[in-house]
Amino acid sequence: MSLDQMTNHDDLIRQFNEKFQQTSSTDILERLQLINNLIAICARQNNFSTVFKYFSETNIIYSEHQSPNLETKEQFDETMINIFFNTAKSYYRQQNWIMSLKMFEESLNLVREQKDDNPLLPEISHCMAAVYAHLGEIQLAIDHYELTISTARKRLFDDHPDMQRYTFQFQLFKNKLEETYSKGYLIRK
Repeated sequence: MSLDQMTNHDDLIRQFNEKFQQTSSTDILERLQLINNLIAICARQNNFSTVFKYFSETNIIYSEHQSPNLETKEQFDETMINIFFNTAKSYYRQQNWIMSLKMFEESLNLVREQKDDNPLLPEISHCMAAVYAHLGEIQLAIDHYELTISTARKRLFDDHPDMQRYTFQFQLFKNKLEETYSKGYLIRK
C-alpha cells in the first residue's frame, strides 16, 4: 500500500517512529529509509517543521556514515535522492523557491553521480522547471521542461499519465508565457 492510500497518517507516523527507535543505530540505510517515509508523510500533511526536523536528522546520519563501499554508497545516495526530493517539495509547498531549488539541485546532483536513467530524474527536472518559472527564470524553466520531456521519453510512452502531465504543463507554461508577451508584461530577449 502506498503512502498516498493511507488514511490515518498519525498512526503511520507513530509506527514509523517506533520502528525507527527499534532499529539498530548501525543499520543506517534502514534508518534513512524510515526517515524518508516520515518526511513524505509529514510533507503530505503540510507539517513542515517536522519535515525539516527529520531532514536535519537525516543530514547528521548521512554525513557521519559516508561509506567507501560502492554498493552501500549507492543505496545511501538513492535514499538521499528521495529525501532531498521530498524536502524540496515541502519547501515548494511553502513557496520557498530558493530552498526548494537548492534541495532539488542536491537530489539532481546525486542522481547524476549515480546514473542518468534514474526514474526520478524527469520528476526532479519537472519540479525544477516549475520553481524556475516561479522565480521568473524563463529560459531555465524552458530548459528543464525540455529536459523533463526528453528524459521521460526514454522510459515512458507518450500516452503514459506522467508523460501527458509533463507535456501538458510545458504547453500550459508556453501558453501563459506567450500571453504575457502579447500583453506586454514581458519583453522577448
